[in-house]
Amino acid sequence: IKDCVWCYKRKGLEVRCRLCVRDYATSASVEYHAATPTNAAVRILLALASYEKALVVPGDFVCAFMQARLREPEYANPPEDCKESPDEVWECHGAMNGLRMAAQSCVNHAAKVMVTQMGFDQMKTDLFVN
Repeated sequence: IKDCVWCYKRKGLEVRCRLCVRDYATSASVEYHAATPTNAAVRILLALASYEKALVVPGDFVCAFMQARLREPEYANPPEDCKESPDEVWECHGAMNGLRMAAQSCVNHAAKVMVTQMGFDQMKTDLFVN
């Protein structure tokens, strides 16, 4: 069971906050890795899109990151100001900031969508997608 904390960021007069999981405090029995595209890979994709006259739309990947579902449930203690009882525990169904497996879950989710809904084929040598 991991702990949750509020992270605050001041932007001018506005204060933004987000809920984060303190997964770094737990022992790392399993390492999670997520592939990141190189500049060359992005250039190739843009060149292919240009050749195929495909529509390229920019997007906010940070928001997409939080839509990934976790393969196995993670449990977290809520922050002190959110607890209704001392033994309350939350079950995390989706990716959260600070969760080690969040990046891997996001990559797996994106690969699944690209294969099942967009018609892409996954490379057999893709080590980071399970």
